[in-house]
Amino acid sequence: MTAQSNNRKNSGSFSPVAAGVVGAVVGAAAGIVLSNKDNRNKIKGVAEEVKNRTLNMRDQASKEIDKAAQQAEDKLNQVKDRAQDEAKKIADNTSKPNK
Repeated sequence: MTAQSNNRKNSGSFSPVAAGVVGAVVGAAAGIVLSNKDNRNKIKGVAEEVKNRTLNMRDQASKEIDKAAQQAEDKLNQVKDRAQDEAKKIADNTSKPNK
């Protein structure tokens, strides 16, 4: 077996016992923090703020995408109109009899 395949097997592995201990510590810490009503209210406030900022960013991005799409459509229509005008000119020039 190569060293590279050994690294893939070992990378990201985490002892189930260690995972359990970490989970217990995090759970206990969360329980302590959330047991206080003021802390719960602060956490709710932060979560609400994060949600609002995320929604605002999404709305702004959506507006920018819509604006870019409209600009692309306008440019496409301009090119299409020019191409039709040029095609008409060529057709008019070829239909005239040569002197």
